[in-house]
Amino acid sequence: MTWLGSRARRVKRTVKRALFASVPDAILSAIVRRKLPRSAQLEATTACNLSCPLCVTHDTPRGRSMLSRDDVLSVVKGCGSRLKFVSFHVLGEPLLNPELFAMITDCEAANVRTSFSTNGLLLGRHRQAVLDSGLSFLSVAIDGVDAQDYERYRKGGDFNTVVQNTRELVRARETRGATRPTVQAQMVMFSYNEDREREAQAFLGELGTDIVSLKRPAYTAHPGVAADTFLSQVDHENQARRYARPVSSPEKLYRNQRMCPQLERATVLSDGSVVSCCLDALGESSFGNLRENDFATIWRGRAHDRVLRDFMSGTLATCRHCTLGYQDLDDAPEPLQSPASADEVISSSPRAEAGSARGAAG
Repeated sequence: MTWLGSRARRVKRTVKRALFASVPDAILSAIVRRKLPRSAQLEATTACNLSCPLCVTHDTPRGRSMLSRDDVLSVVKGCGSRLKFVSFHVLGEPLLNPELFAMITDCEAANVRTSFSTNGLLLGRHRQAVLDSGLSFLSVAIDGVDAQDYERYRKGGDFNTVVQNTRELVRARETRGATRPTVQAQMVMFSYNEDREREAQAFLGELGTDIVSLKRPAYTAHPGVAADTFLSQVDHENQARRYARPVSSPEKLYRNQRMCPQLERATVLSDGSVVSCCLDALGESSFGNLRENDFATIWRGRAHDRVLRDFMSGTLATCRHCTLGYQDLDDAPEPLQSPASADEVISSSPRAEAGSARGAAG
């Protein structure tokens, strides 16, 4: 994140918030619904091959489902030329969806950039498909400098397999002389590995990826034995820690804004439900389903209007415990080389990022 880019985003937010503050609820809802989204978060699947303790994917009452190619095409066609970016991740492991790469290719053919996050275990068998699909950006979760740290959170994972798969993907891309996808190696920093920050930077930097990112944990798990046990073993409330989730001041919380930026993006769950936000993993704020209606009709419909008005009146249940806010963007620890947004990733030079990432890691 450059200083100039960060300043420009703050100015844009200030102007937009002033504009939104000046119009009645009905008009603001109409603006959001009329202005089709520029970005969409599409959940490829709820299925996963890991059992990470803070993830709700194995406990969701939605069960196991797969996003379909028709679902994606409905979003792409409904948004038209306005749609610029699609991420195929909310819950689950995207590589478990057999139509994932066809969906990526469909988006890229429509000049919509794509990304997904993966735990990396299946990258080996899908390496060629990743490179053939036209994917713009890939993030691989490697949450530990060694197998012991990695397995504390990535339950059921194999550290060596993920590391090998990541290295081989980068090598295969270089053998082709390709520049896509931009590959990020990301590590979530808990209290037990925070003191190994420099070691983590060097380790991830040696994998050859374009971007290295050290990330704060979300700590937004639903209650459960696995989550409670894990949280009892990490120092997750100590604000003195570098990677503690910041306590945003009320005026910076998204839920206290006139309009939350998350509500201006499209979020579609793997069963076709269109919901308010990616934090609605249970699908409680659904205002339509792509298997019953086309995306544009859903986005501009009355049910969406009700969701937006519920937010503006402070009664949208999804927002009740949300801690997302502008402070998460403005005061985050600086990683070696990490984009401020997915849009910044796809508009930058992957090879330039590669040099910056590896150079800083040294």
